[in-house]
Amino acid sequence: GDGTGPDAGIAVSPDGRRAVLTIGGVVHGLDLIDDGRPAGPPEQWGEALPRGLADYPVFTPDGDAIVYHGAGGLRRQPAGTGRKATPLPVALAWQARHRPGRVVVRAG
Repeated sequence: GDGTGPDAGIAVSPDGRRAVLTIGGVVHGLDLIDDGRPAGPPEQWGEALPRGLADYPVFTPDGDAIVYHGAGGLRRQPAGTGRKATPLPVALAWQARHRPGRVVVRAG
């Protein structure tokens, strides 16, 4: 990767003007100058979560909000300080399909 994705702990907004990261399990954001360096210290954007730490923050494609994992699921929050995060419902279901007498294994 380019060192800015969730594995690096920081995500840059689509317009390249802001970044979001977690510090001590709390979401922080910072403004960036033209060459990508921080314009100042990180500011706390998120709240301390009672049931776990925030992690893997990313910007939405329009850069107006961030999505991160925390407090038992995904949360969405408008980008910036003093904004409240709301749970982002995700309905996932999985059911194994078993066909008697036939097994298909794909590798690679």
